[in-house]
Amino acid sequence: MSHVHPHPLRVGAPRPTKSLLSARGALALALLALASVTAVPSVARADEASEARFHDARARAHFEARDFPRAIEEFLWAHRIAPNPRLLYNVALCFQQLRDAENAFSYFAEYLAQEDTLDGHEGRRGEAEHAMQALLAEVARVRVVSDPPGASIYVDTPDHGSYGLTPRLVALAPGTHRVMLSRPGFEDVSVEVELVRGQEVAV
Repeated sequence: MSHVHPHPLRVGAPRPTKSLLSARGALALALLALASVTAVPSVARADEASEARFHDARARAHFEARDFPRAIEEFLWAHRIAPNPRLLYNVALCFQQLRDAENAFSYFAEYLAQEDTLDGHEGRRGEAEHAMQALLAEVARVRVVSDPPGASIYVDTPDHGSYGLTPRLVALAPGTHRVMLSRPGFEDVSVEVELVRGQEVAV
């Protein structure tokens, strides 16, 4: 990638990890109200909202049937069409039911990194924090911060897709991983990290 900015993209010092409360009981599936986002939505926007509600309803049916892989797929489709942090919360719940600690932790973290201001948000945020606390001993974590922020995060290979934008806390399987950062106008950065279950490293 050619250098088109006077300064390379740099990994930065991490922000302190905020304290989390002790774990509690089972989590409730977040209720969604996929209303239009404008007073007079366009036909395209209305179609998107309708399609998102369709996938959300399918996801809930799969969740009730305990078909969590299909619920995840439908929740993610709904999120792609009409992004909503509560959909990420629901995805995290599904991974939690599947005992997939890495993905559950990562989606709870992604949910907490976004703004959820609708009804029940305080309860959801509290439950997400409790769930993450309960998972701390089960996952290896890497906190990725860059200067400037907003770099795309890739792990091991870009072929797996982006893990989101910096700053971000990502849970991965223990072992050696290569964390790659990419941002338009900056040189790519690649850092090798050794992750241990129950521990967090910063790059």
